[in-house]
Amino acid sequence: MHGSPALDPNSGGTERYVHALAEASRNPVFTRDRTTQSPLSCRTVSGYPLWTLGLPAAPSAVFEDTYNIREVSSALSEVLVHEAAELVHFHHFAHLGFNAIEPVMEQGLPFVVTLHDYHLPCARGQLVDRNLKRCDGPSASRCAPCLGEHLQATPRLSRIGRSLPGRTPARLGRKLLSWLPNTEKQEHRVAHRIACARTVLEHANAVISPSQHLADRMLKLGWAKPSQTHVVDLPLVSPVEQAPPITDGPVRFLFVGSLIPTKGIEVLIEAFESLQEGSLTVYGPTPSYDGHPDFGQRILSRIKNCQNAHYGGVFSDTSRNQIYADADVLVLPSTWEENSPLVAREAAAAGLRIVASSVGGIHEIAPEARRVPPGDSNALLNSLREEVRTGHG
Repeated sequence: MHGSPALDPNSGGTERYVHALAEASRNPVFTRDRTTQSPLSCRTVSGYPLWTLGLPAAPSAVFEDTYNIREVSSALSEVLVHEAAELVHFHHFAHLGFNAIEPVMEQGLPFVVTLHDYHLPCARGQLVDRNLKRCDGPSASRCAPCLGEHLQATPRLSRIGRSLPGRTPARLGRKLLSWLPNTEKQEHRVAHRIACARTVLEHANAVISPSQHLADRMLKLGWAKPSQTHVVDLPLVSPVEQAPPITDGPVRFLFVGSLIPTKGIEVLIEAFESLQEGSLTVYGPTPSYDGHPDFGQRILSRIKNCQNAHYGGVFSDTSRNQIYADADVLVLPSTWEENSPLVAREAAAAGLRIVASSVGGIHEIAPEARRVPPGDSNALLNSLREEVRTGHG
């Protein structure tokens, strides 16, 4: 897979699911550590073998290096032989590359793919374009403009960007590159990525989708076959205690997720600024988001200046039950087609009410959640007001 809670405390749902599966089955896990340069190694984590290849992202990497990573493929080949693997379960190909299936196929092993997002058909991972609009699906002509700066980048330009003082010149340079018209050659390069990604699913023995929505979307796009696609509801990674009831005080709203544009956090802040009732606590990391490098810091500033809003940082697993116990309503205002967010399962298990965007598979997990059109701060404000009127009941 593409990460591990043992390597990154900010790991998301995909990594937490793999960790839980491995912990229960004692099956080995292979991943890449992009924070260090080190040879393939193995250690025991929570009772299972964790194989790690230390391979930092090359600062001068060209577009093809994001999905075709030979070092990963050769390292995985060693792991498969050492572990005498009989079946391989891929959970994500980001940072591993689509060619990770090559050693699996060379050794004649069956493999299964679980879809956690849209990384296979979409280089940006969420079927959202650079203007933050939901995309109808991949094609060379549609994806090339969306990936403009990555296709235009070269090792020489990367070296120039790193030599400039400060980050502003490099950001301006990337923006200028994104404005250049795409060429037939660039469309061919995007088409090659699409073809490589399709090959993964064409050779998979089974494809697992945690939500019916994602399965239907992939089938509609022509990226999966009905005979190989299985919808499997994911369980909670760990038990969540029922939050103790309270009867008075302001309604406590909660947001848990990465502070990136597609999670809709800006829509939530805008609605909450107008609400002027209740309290809002926000938890989550502030990773860099392609094309919007300052987004996380801008959101932190808005939270700081918003009355009755608080940023709690990133919480540990040991704090999870308390986080939900200190809330009444979870808000999931995502603007991308969420697959099956773990936070929604946890909040439902804790007994929280849920307000969520009417896109993706969220409502398969929480069918009683209050639905809101994605990106509509006024509609979200009205839903928050309804939750205030409901109170703690």
